This record gives sequence, C-alpha cells and structure tokens, in this order.
Amino acid sequence: MKKTILSVAVASTVSGSVVAADFGKQVERLLNAESYRYFGVVKPLTASETVSVPRAHGQTAGDLIKLAKGLTAEIVTRKAGGVSDMITFWPNDTAPTHIISCVEGGRAEIAPGKFNPSVQRIDLSTGRCRNPAARYEWL
Repeated sequence: MKKTILSVAVASTVSGSVVAADFGKQVERLLNAESYRYFGVVKPLTASETVSVPRAHGQTAGDLIKLAKGLTAEIVTRKAGGVSDMITFWPNDTAPTHIISCVEGGRAEIAPGKFNPSVQRIDLSTGRCRNPAARYEWL
C-alpha cells in the first residue's frame, strides 16, 4: 500500500513537471492567438529587442522601442532614471495620474551630491519626476 502511494506521488510530481514545462508554451500560443482581442496587437513580435538605444534629443518613442503591429507609444518624460523598470500605474490602471517605477542598479552619483533614485513617481500630465523617498524633483 505504501509503495503504491509513493509511486503515485512520484508519478504525479514527474508528470506535473512535464505539464508545467508545456504550460508556458500553451500560454504563449494562447497569447499569440488572442493578442488582438485582449491587447489590440495585430501581430505579436517574434522575439524580444536585443539592442539598447541611448536617449537623444528629438527622438520619438518609435526610435527607442520596438512595437508590435497595432500598438503605438509616446514619450511621457525624458527625466526618468535611465534604467527605470517594474512600472505600474497609480492610483489604478483605469484612470492613472502617475507612474511609479523602480530604477535598477547600484548607488551612483549622477551630479555633485545627487544620487540616482531608487523609486520614482512620474506625473502623467506634466512628465515631472519625483523621488518620494528623497522628496526632490528632476526638473
């Protein structure tokens, strides 16, 4: 009896691992099939972007990022930290007033006595960036 239960548990664990490996592919196929319905994406990208383009005056959002067909983008601000990541809308995603983002990387002095932010609050209407922890702005 104990051997049977152990065998079933091991078989379930092994088959669960196989299902988990296929689950990612299943989700990827589903997202590709339903991308227009849920996100307005006519044709998903086939691969992630591998090139990083430095920011320069006069660039458009299309110069900086690769977009799937059917999507558009605009630059909200040029004042955010250079490696802003993990972005969310605040106070919600239906009527946001700000973006909250984390700036990845170690501590670095970006101007005399001024260090890079770790968290930024970006006003969507003005583009003003503020570090809520340090209480100063990037103008």
